[in-house]
Amino acid sequence: MTGRQDLDFERLFEALPDLCVVLSPDLVIVSANRAFLSALTAERDQTVGRRLLEIYPGARNADFARQLSASLDQTLATGRAQTTGVQRWDIPSSIGAAQARYWIGANTPVLADQGQVLWIVHQLKEVTEARRGDEDRERLASIVMSSHDAIVGKTLDGVVTSWNRAAEQTFGYAADEIVGRHIGLLFPPDRLAEEDMIVARLKRGERIDHHETVRRRQDGRDIRVSISVSPIHDDHGQVVGASKIVRDITDQMLLRERMDQLQAELLHVSRLNDMGQMASAFAHELNQPLSAIGNYVHGIRRLIDAGDLVRAADGCDRAADQVARVADVIRRLRDFVKKDKASQQFEALAPVIEAASALAQVAVRSEGVSFSHRFSPDAPDAVIDKVQVQQVIVNLVRNAVEATAGFPRREIVIATEPSAEGMVEISVSDTGPGISPAVREKLFQPFVTTKATGMGVGLSLCRTIVEAHGGRIWADNAAAGGAVFRFTVPAGGDTAP
Repeated sequence: MTGRQDLDFERLFEALPDLCVVLSPDLVIVSANRAFLSALTAERDQTVGRRLLEIYPGARNADFARQLSASLDQTLATGRAQTTGVQRWDIPSSIGAAQARYWIGANTPVLADQGQVLWIVHQLKEVTEARRGDEDRERLASIVMSSHDAIVGKTLDGVVTSWNRAAEQTFGYAADEIVGRHIGLLFPPDRLAEEDMIVARLKRGERIDHHETVRRRQDGRDIRVSISVSPIHDDHGQVVGASKIVRDITDQMLLRERMDQLQAELLHVSRLNDMGQMASAFAHELNQPLSAIGNYVHGIRRLIDAGDLVRAADGCDRAADQVARVADVIRRLRDFVKKDKASQQFEALAPVIEAASALAQVAVRSEGVSFSHRFSPDAPDAVIDKVQVQQVIVNLVRNAVEATAGFPRREIVIATEPSAEGMVEISVSDTGPGISPAVREKLFQPFVTTKATGMGVGLSLCRTIVEAHGGRIWADNAAAGGAVFRFTVPAGGDTAP
């Protein structure tokens, strides 16, 4: 080989991006290229002439040092190339902390004509990025496996591809029992159509967040779950699968249903309590028509005896009117206290409010109070539970009557008007003293009251009812004096279910 060729090979050796050293048969470094020296942050004269294991960063690990020695010995003994495993070097950094870098090595012998090893070229190829990618994937896999929520991977054809420990606990299947099988195994028969809906949305690149549904365990028991589904894309951006996060909400839903049941019980008990307070007023209300009926019956008897059948017939009509009045009072009372399952449906607000207003007027001493209704022609029907909304109105009207006691002008107005975002606003205004700012801030909290004998439960229940309808309730002082209580309920029309 000519001197020019030697120079070319030396330049080639120096320019190699991989870390390279040439070792003698006794494993002493004969030459090291620029990449090797740079990685070790060492000078050439500090490296050449020393044994490889003395300066090798990876040799600090005893297991790897033994592995490297064994690989080099094998190359010397057989004259064949050997590889070493992935090794980690902690390279000093200019910014302080050492940087972890990963390499995979190979030992390539240079043989003499007789086959003996003259040198060994020890070459290291950096695999830091690939290794970090592997570590990231391992870290993500560990997160998925340790998640408390079931995480399931599947293809667009519905074949399960991954299944974490929480999925095993949620559905009862071990990973090797379900990976490779169709996701439909988890669907009750009446829910199979949901998979087509999910796949259609995934193909459009959409996510599905917190979809509440039912799935079936291996033991045949149905559980209620909340599912979030995200599309999985390939390198070209195409949707190739899905990742599902499944949370068992069976206990949560049972608790929610129990809370709804208790709330309904509380509202019913509240109405019964109100009924107790109204009893004497209703007795008075019923006594008047019943007394009138008795008088009409005695009068009719005398008219029949006298042969005056025309006036007797008129007396019968008047008695029938009083019977209808009694029936109306009893019907309003029965509707108010009956214990029905909460049911929201289309209702015209005017008759609902008029009935509640009449009920409230009977329940309190409303002599000298002027009641009026102002129904906006633009206010639509509402989607409400009629009895519950009437309970709110009765409570607000009773409070308004009590607030105006002792004031020379006692006026109460119940009004409706359209509100924003598909709602209808109902208001009850009075000419009382208004509400102080300190009380207004906590007016709808439980056990807050301005009455000497009040328990502070009524307005809190009103808020519960209104919020259960998706509305809100608040109070203001009117510009002309007095207070205005307002609440909203969902409007009917095209937005109704």
